[in-house]
Amino acid sequence: MDANERGRTGFHHIGYLVASRAVVREAHDWARARGDTILDEPGEFPQYGPDCYATYWLDPHGFKLEAVCHTPEAGS
Repeated sequence: MDANERGRTGFHHIGYLVASRAVVREAHDWARARGDTILDEPGEFPQYGPDCYATYWLDPHGFKLEAVCHTPEAGS
C-alpha cells in the first residue's frame, strides 16, 4: 500500500490553505522549478467541495504537499 494512499491510517499529507487560485498556481510553479514530483496539476477537485482548486506534489523527502483554495476564479 502506498504511503500516500487515501484511506490509509496515519499521516497522509500536509495541505496549505492559500488565498487564491493564482497562489495555487504559484505554488505549483515553485514546486516544479525545485524539481519536486508533481502529482496533480492545478485544477478543480469537486469531490472535496465547491470551488476546491488545488495542486499536489511530493517534496524531496517524499512528503505529499497540497496548496488549496476554496474560492472561484477571480472575475468569474
